Amino acid sequence: MTAALSRSVRLSLSATSKQAAVLRRAAEAADKPLADFILDSACQAAEKVLLDQRSFQVSEGRLVALLELLDRPAQDNVGLQDLQSRRAREKALPFDVLVPNEVTIAAMKKARQGGLESFDSTEGLMANLKTKDRAHGLIARRLQTEGQRLFR
Repeated sequence: MTAALSRSVRLSLSATSKQAAVLRRAAEAADKPLADFILDSACQAAEKVLLDQRSFQVSEGRLVALLELLDRPAQDNVGLQDLQSRRAREKALPFDVLVPNEVTIAAMKKARQGGLESFDSTEGLMANLKTKDRAHGLIARRLQTEGQRLFR
């Protein structure tokens, strides 16, 4: 994505040898040139910081309406109550619990540490998967179908 745009500003930075090694390994794992990987990662982090600091301006009327909604007492959630009563009655969760394998456990640990890419849409995820490994086309199509169902 970054390489396709014309770059006109030069940035420079210094890193420790350990940091440089980590960046090189990550860029290689992402199948990106080092500069593209660093710039894309830095831009993602910058956008997240900026999004966290955005302020939203609304009219006084909308603000009053929002505050009134927030001040209302909580309403009963019939679906949640049903789920909790079923769980208590059946002494079990209302779905099958699957035990993750070693690969899934490793991926979960990596995700918790913030070491995985994130995507805004199923299409973005699928485009990334397809470019990384075209040999798994059947799996990718199944994931796309399941992903579209989950992201709705």
